[in-house]
Amino acid sequence: MEGSHPDADPVPNRHIVELEWFRTRLDVAYGFSPGWDVEGAFPFDVKRQKVRFETADGEPFENPQGLIHHRGETLEGIGDLRFLVNYRPREVLLEGDLLRIGAGISLPTGEIEENPFELGDLGLRHRHVQFGTGTVDPVLRLGWSTTADGWSFNFSTGIQWPLYENRKGFRAPPLFDFSIGPTARITDWLRLGVRYTGMLQGRGHWEGETDENSGFFFQGVSVSMPVRISPEWSVVPSATRIFSVRTRGDADGFEMEWVLQVTVEFRL
Repeated sequence: MEGSHPDADPVPNRHIVELEWFRTRLDVAYGFSPGWDVEGAFPFDVKRQKVRFETADGEPFENPQGLIHHRGETLEGIGDLRFLVNYRPREVLLEGDLLRIGAGISLPTGEIEENPFELGDLGLRHRHVQFGTGTVDPVLRLGWSTTADGWSFNFSTGIQWPLYENRKGFRAPPLFDFSIGPTARITDWLRLGVRYTGMLQGRGHWEGETDENSGFFFQGVSVSMPVRISPEWSVVPSATRIFSVRTRGDADGFEMEWVLQVTVEFRL
């Protein structure tokens, strides 16, 4: 519950923010020797924010002062670019297994914001939505799969760990993600995959002070259906149902429901 800053007698009210996030990402990979490849990810984001205010008893509340904190608006821009070098050590694997080890960096190409808490205390308009971390961050990824009799079992995980503050005084939180589950071959051109997936976000910091709105862990179940159109083309629609979100901060909480994705793969 927040007041209507900067009113002299603020009315406690709840800020309810909905965010629709649309991401288009181009991934390019090139194998430069047996067992080695490089890849780049180039994202473009559209973030549509909707806001309403309620009193403690759930009644709608007109809060023009609250618009300094959150507003209905649509933002768009590129995110942080990511580059990885991947290695597949075939000599340590059993037949039908595949191991992939990736290491690289995330580059600060996404737009970043000033300290929203400092601006809010001064009664100035600000944003909490950012498009990047503002720092060069190391990224590590690991993937493993094994295949037998029309089935495969897959595991992947990764971490991105910002090491310092950006030029606005923000050190972004570390991110850790994972997914694990089987894929079945239905026909020569159709497969069905199910994954248990999750993401853990650590705590961010503004000029050394903990960002109370950071820190969460979500879990979900993802279903994908890769369709091979030709030897070169594949389409992979997927849907993830988020069934649990736990936050660590005391200030805000949030909910997630569905994540929908369509991937188009083309092999040269």
